[in-house]
Amino acid sequence: MSNFLIRECCPACGSASSKTLLRKKFTESPLSDYLETFYCGQGTIDMSLLESGEYVLNACDACGLVYQKEIPNDDLMYVLYEKWIAPEIARELHESYGTSYYMKQLSELGNIILKLGDKPKELKCLDFGMGWGLWCRMARGFGCNVYGVELSQSRIEYAESWGISVLTYADIEKQKFDLINTEQVFEHIPNPLETLSYLKSALSKSGIIKVSVPDGWKVKSKINSGRLPRPDYFRSSLIAVQPLEHINSFDHKSLVKMGEKAGLRVLEVPQHYSCSALELIKSRVRPIYHSLRGSHSTRVYFTHT
Repeated sequence: MSNFLIRECCPACGSASSKTLLRKKFTESPLSDYLETFYCGQGTIDMSLLESGEYVLNACDACGLVYQKEIPNDDLMYVLYEKWIAPEIARELHESYGTSYYMKQLSELGNIILKLGDKPKELKCLDFGMGWGLWCRMARGFGCNVYGVELSQSRIEYAESWGISVLTYADIEKQKFDLINTEQVFEHIPNPLETLSYLKSALSKSGIIKVSVPDGWKVKSKINSGRLPRPDYFRSSLIAVQPLEHINSFDHKSLVKMGEKAGLRVLEVPQHYSCSALELIKSRVRPIYHSLRGSHSTRVYFTHT
């Protein structure tokens, strides 16, 4: 019995037209070498569970999304995120973030609240894929009404120990949120378009959904360079197509098209505050950089069309 599911259509737009960019066996070198090094550094790995699958990267002809055709099924997903990635090691990593990380997150959150134009205590916020609940704790510090959704039981228990209200996936559609945060989540989701449409159903009339994912704008050219799947190259610059985990690699175009399919439009959120002079300069220069390179950020704010 296979531990993998096959995605026959693009998970971001539904198109059945795609090109195969790369096909490698998980259990053969050099991909197996990379996986063993990567997971043993944060827990363990059982390569026998990967024998029934292949690492296949497809590029959608319609929206440009690069996605892994074969993805772990629910059982393998559980083993991957709860066993191979040891919860205690992952939690220690998140708790080690420095002041600059929190200041950057707080600055962005403050800008979104200003855009919403409401007092924080009147805002209802959801962190979808909350992990260890760091964003929830920061939003609660502003005075927002905060909820989280997470699949990992260890992460749920940790967030609850901080007093975070945790909802189930089914609970979401019963609510209306002014802000739905998804930080480094949609690259992991088997059905991202379906998920985004579901989140939209729980968005208030003038609410905002933030989607932030790794930027995969140069993935195709890097694959064509022939340097994949060399282990050190994965680690350095192809993290957007991390085997098993980053099963969807978005660029700005594919992210926006998925939003449009879900009935959402891009919303600009002005940067009123920044945590440092350097961050302020970056916030001014970044749009120019993206314009010159012919792409835009994969941190996008959506609202209803």
